[in-house]
Parts: sequence; structure tokens; C-alpha cells
Amino acid sequence: MLTLRVLGQNSTVDFEPRRLVIAGYTARNQSHVMSHIRELALLGVATPEQVPSFYAVPVGLLTTEHEIVADWQRSSGEVEPVIFFTEGGPLVGVGSDHTDRELEATSIQMAKEACPKVVGVHVIPLSDIERTEDQLDLWSQLEAAPYQCAPFTHLMRPRDVIEAYKSRGGQCEGGLVMFLGTVPTIDGRLAFGRRFRGSLVNRTTQTALQVNYVLLKPGSSNLLPKQDAEPL
Repeated sequence: MLTLRVLGQNSTVDFEPRRLVIAGYTARNQSHVMSHIRELALLGVATPEQVPSFYAVPVGLLTTEHEIVADWQRSSGEVEPVIFFTEGGPLVGVGSDHTDRELEATSIQMAKEACPKVVGVHVIPLSDIERTEDQLDLWSQLEAAPYQCAPFTHLMRPRDVIEAYKSRGGQCEGGLVMFLGTVPTIDGRLAFGRRFRGSLVNRTTQTALQVNYVLLKPGSSNLLPKQDAEPL
């Protein structure tokens, strides 16, 4: 059970995740999607059968912990908006689809299943996202360096992703958690590190939904200090 905190409302929602789906190739400009697919093909990543793509992964991968176990030399995070389908309506938070990059060249599905999916506990209603999407930015840091930065409108509208999922037979009942895809890295290349921080920021109000965590290498007991997980 997760306790989600609704930003600006001083209220909480008890939420039981039942299914976890990762959406990919969700850029609003589909020519950018095809260009990205061609770039990944040069790295050995298989071309998806359909775009956007949806990967169902074990719900047990979902976590709000600030430390996760993963090999930071072969896996990395990426900031994504996340929808929680609650009984009271869809709420949007931010998360990181941490992925095994070595496995990705063999199987995207296996790569997605190999690592935890970290989410922050602060959320806002989907209707607020739709009303302010032109004011929103997605960004992330790896270690202390900027890693990703793009306007929220780089991605497909959340409801368009939902409709694409439904058109493939997907059910959006309560308990579903859906990651909505990520934005490009600043220099176009993947990078690796032990600290990851991602945010969905409203540049007008300077409020943010955040996710942050550090990686603990398998077999190690040396944790890095925790980071502040509160919204800006």
C-alpha cells in the first residue's frame, strides 16, 4: 500500500498498486520517435512492433524507497510522469524507469523487468496536468550534473497514451500504475551514476513533483546519504 500525498491539498490517498505498465516511444512528434528507433537500432536494440509500446512488468518492482539495489555501471534511470489510477480518479506523479542497459540490447522487456521502478509520493490530479501542461518541464540530474531537460509537451498527452493503451485491449481500472515515457538526454547519450534525481516542474509556480534515489550495488552494504524528497 502506498500513501500518496496530493500537492497543495494537504490530503493523502491510500493506494494499492495492482498492475504496473511502462509506456515507451511516446514523443508527441512521431518523426522524433522514428529517429530515436533508428538510433537505438544502431546500438542493437530491437525495433518495436508498435508505437507507442507498452511493457507490463511485475508490480513488485514499484518502490518509493530512496535506495535501490542495481549495478550503476550497467543500469540507469530516466525521469517520467506516472499515472496512478485511483478510485477517486487519475493522479499524476513522477518516477524513474530504471533500466538495465546491457539487457536492453537483447530484450527491452527483460531490461525493464531487471530493475526497480522508483516513484515519488507527491501527486496532483491529471486534470491539473492537462490545464497547465504548457507550463511544465521534465528534468533530471545524474550525480550533480544536468542529465535530461525538456518541456512536458515533448511527450504525448497522457489521455492519448491512455487511449492507445486501451486500443490494444488494456484496462485502466483502479490499481493500475502507468509510466508515460521519458524525454531525451541533454547530449543524446546515456550516462551512468549512483545518484539520480528527477522532477516535473511548474516553471510558473516553481512547484515540483520529485523522485530521487541512490544505487546500492548488489552485494554491497555501503549506502550513500539520503536526499531530500520533499517538493520544491
